[in-house]
Amino acid sequence: MDCSWPALLSHQQAEKLANRIVVYERLFGRDSDWVTGTQLLAQFYEEAAQRLCDCELVTVVIASCTLTTPGSARFLRFLTT
Repeated sequence: MDCSWPALLSHQQAEKLANRIVVYERLFGRDSDWVTGTQLLAQFYEEAAQRLCDCELVTVVIASCTLTTPGSARFLRFLTT
C-alpha cells in the first residue's frame, strides 16, 4: 500500500534533514547542538511518516472489515468513541 501525500512529504523532509546533518557535522562537529537538534527533527519527521502510513493501513483494514463482517458496525462505533 502506498502512503498518502502528507506521509511522503514527511519522509522527504526527513531525508533533507539527513543531508543537513552531514553538512552540520563537517561545520560544527558531531557533538554540536546543530547536529543533535537536526537528528531529533529528522527522527520526528520519519516517525510521523510511519504513523501516517500505519493509520492509513488501519483505516483500510477497518473499512474492509465493515464490508465483510456481520456486526462490524458496532465494532466500528466502539473504535470511534
